[in-house]
Amino acid sequence: MTKLSGSRIKDRILSDAAKKAEEIVQEASSRAAEILKEAEARAEETRKLAAELAKREAQKEKERILSLELIEINKELLLSRRKLIDDVFREVEKKIFASNSEIREKLLTGLIESLVKTGDEEIIVDKELGKEWVERLNREKGWKLKVIDGGEDPDGGFILKKGNMKVAATRSAIMESLREDLEVEVSKILFGK
Repeated sequence: MTKLSGSRIKDRILSDAAKKAEEIVQEASSRAAEILKEAEARAEETRKLAAELAKREAQKEKERILSLELIEINKELLLSRRKLIDDVFREVEKKIFASNSEIREKLLTGLIESLVKTGDEEIIVDKELGKEWVERLNREKGWKLKVIDGGEDPDGGFILKKGNMKVAATRSAIMESLREDLEVEVSKILFGK
């Protein structure tokens, strides 16, 4: 399978996705604040308990308990953060792949423009996009893409074929690529690190 490529197309896709991610991040900010506040409150309670126990135990035992508590607190905080990031990307996916989504159409149009080499490739297209989308692209670009039923599910996107070359721009492939490219940025926006 050919990797999704093309710096210009990727930049445009990333820009569109980043804008959408920013909107979702803003919606999620209040939820993030609540989750972090609860985690910090629990962490503070755990620290107080650990301090009381440490006073009664030997220094070695105190260090061991504090270490275990800090690990657990960090684990809970990381799990809360991971859940929030997962929620953001689930929301991004919902908005991109919503029925009749203009964002999805722009994203997939940008992808197909970067992937079509000869204009006579075969394409398996998601039912919601339909043959009309391919016919419009054929008219606009002067292509002769042929819509086929290849027995594969394009899962919200398309599968482009030419000879033994096959590129799957499916929902899962697109979201995996977006997450790889944007997860660090989303984390910085949410958590400021």
